[in-house]
Amino acid sequence: EEGPRDTTREEVPLDSSQDLSSLLERLAAAQPDDHARAALEQRVRAQLPRLVQYDATTEDHASTSTARSSKSCSEVWLVGTGPGDPELLTLKALRLMQTADVVLYDRLVSPDILRMVHPAARMVYVGKAAGQHTRTQEEIHTLLGYFADAGQAIVRLKGGDPFVFGRGGEEMEYLASMGLEIKCVPGITAAAGICASLGV
Repeated sequence: EEGPRDTTREEVPLDSSQDLSSLLERLAAAQPDDHARAALEQRVRAQLPRLVQYDATTEDHASTSTARSSKSCSEVWLVGTGPGDPELLTLKALRLMQTADVVLYDRLVSPDILRMVHPAARMVYVGKAAGQHTRTQEEIHTLLGYFADAGQAIVRLKGGDPFVFGRGGEEMEYLASMGLEIKCVPGITAAAGICASLGV
């Protein structure tokens, strides 16, 4: 039987040879001026030991993903992506995005963040706008259950924090009713991100 309809991410093309260095180059190129690029480089240098370790772990994605998918126990993570700036992602969110088999993502997840998902992951768009839902909440629940039953490592990406103006609680309750556990990675809320940007 054919599974639920998938949605591609044509608006966010990915090069299969994407690696950490090319990602950092793109982030630097996106900075508005030399001062911003220098600040980015300084932050990267401070995080370099952990980033190098992270980059090494992503090389094993294909083999670990295949091994995990062959198990009956699935893994479901509800991940907040913050206000849209890739540099405000947590390291845990980044690691999960690089090891997921399936990623269900919302409208408010920025293209820059979607580019950080491993190219081998299956992308399913479940975004909503006023009066224009690509999926109902019930359909999102069904998709989560479908991929969980298949033993997939699932990341449910949400903008901001999953529990602030989101329906993360409903998704957790639904999976719990199926006897499945869903874990959460918090994200910076849009309000907090704006205040930080404005220096409030």
